[in-house]
Amino acid sequence: MADRWDQHRISRDRKPIQALKLMLIFFAIDLAWEVLRANVNASQKSDWPWRFTVLDPSTCATLTALMAGILVTRSQYAQATLPILNWSAYPGGSDFVKGSLRTVRLFNAGGGRAIVKAIEYRHELTTTEGESRSSLGPWLGWYEFVKSIEGLGLRRPEEIFVLHLGIGTSIPLTTKSGDGIELIAFGQAALGRLRLVDIRIRIEDTLGDIHEKQLRCLRGDADPGGESSSSRFAYFSAQRTPDSQSVQ
Repeated sequence: MADRWDQHRISRDRKPIQALKLMLIFFAIDLAWEVLRANVNASQKSDWPWRFTVLDPSTCATLTALMAGILVTRSQYAQATLPILNWSAYPGGSDFVKGSLRTVRLFNAGGGRAIVKAIEYRHELTTTEGESRSSLGPWLGWYEFVKSIEGLGLRRPEEIFVLHLGIGTSIPLTTKSGDGIELIAFGQAALGRLRLVDIRIRIEDTLGDIHEKQLRCLRGDADPGGESSSSRFAYFSAQRTPDSQSVQ
């Protein structure tokens, strides 16, 4: 069973593949008809419906095999050019937040392009001892998210950096997380105010299919089912290089 945090396809450009499938069905039916006609007595071929024909058997068989081959090739090409969004998080390394305690970078470790179609953010505030846990906020666009965190008194980019990743941006192809784009970075003040931050990103691949991935950029100590911030910081402190691991 796929985890909701895994990358998954949410829509597919079906027009080209549907056209190919319809052509394959048409040629396959016509081929079956021609085979059936070939087994009819010659005297009957001048009568209706046996005199009806579209393509000769050899041409029909060739086109049927061609359509089937194109469909198989397209499927293999889709796998070969599948973009795979990956991300890493580690202390330090931010180009914008001095003394960053957590920097998240995004990169494409797949075989094809990844064009940004949409990106959204949601967050949950830190609560003090004795306070009830605040609810997880709704998904927000970049402007709404920035306005929300600025309303908490956090300064950008000194205390928190949030990249404005525009629609149509290409996620860089690389296997090294350090070569990825800096998506978000948290300073001490940001970690004190934010308990949880998620990012949801949708991308378009070479064939026009849309994929979605959610990133667990920040998790507090009390988050059920998620890694604690302290455990993650300890892990990355032991492995200081940004290329060491990708946190999924």
